[in-house]
Amino acid sequence: MVRSKHFLVAVFLLSAFIPRAQTTDTTNRTDAQGRKQGFWRKTDNAGIVKYEGRFRDDVPYGEFRYFYENGKIKAISLIFDDGTASYTKTYHPNGKLMTDGKYTDKAKDSIWKYYDESGNLVAEEFYVKKKKEGEWKTFNGEGGISEIQNYKNDTVSGNWIQYFPDGTLKLEAAYIAGSLDGPASYFYNSGTIKAKGNYSKGLRDGKWEFFTRDTQLQKTETYHHGNLVSSEVFIELPDEFPDEDLKK
Repeated sequence: MVRSKHFLVAVFLLSAFIPRAQTTDTTNRTDAQGRKQGFWRKTDNAGIVKYEGRFRDDVPYGEFRYFYENGKIKAISLIFDDGTASYTKTYHPNGKLMTDGKYTDKAKDSIWKYYDESGNLVAEEFYVKKKKEGEWKTFNGEGGISEIQNYKNDTVSGNWIQYFPDGTLKLEAAYIAGSLDGPASYFYNSGTIKAKGNYSKGLRDGKWEFFTRDTQLQKTETYHHGNLVSSEVFIELPDEFPDEDLKK
């Protein structure tokens, strides 16, 4: 009888101890409703850590870290607004910053910056309410701007400018509602005019003039809604004006 009482006491103590042991484990914990709580570390089948961060009632918050297979940092997100927004930085495998920007509702928001593997800024983008907006820039890797493109309500619209690596103007044109529209000028890397004319709804329209590198008028072409109507050549030269250069 005494032995049975001792056994029952032992079972009681063991049963009381087990729940305490479970609640002291603060990694990958869920509550009675199955919601993630506290610190979580996610691994793949090989045991390689994919991410780690914290949850409150199944909602991520604070800093989350994501990893490459070799353990190096792939991304760091600072999550806020009940898990709906984050400031996120991603990294190249060599550890250099790759992107830097904000997510809202899993979509890019506000300004985003992109960097190459050497750490040079290569592009800037801007988003408003999940749509492309404002001035987008591309850089040449040496700190200079190579292209400026404008967007309105997710559609390319506004001035379009390109530069040569030394900062000399290469192209000046404009878009309206997604199509090239209005005057356009193209330049040689020396800064002299190469060609100029007008676009209408993405097509050449009216008189276009083409020049030699020493600023002489080389030829003229007249278009009607993209169709060549007439042309006149003043100086015979190899074609320096391939269509792909003048239709971007």
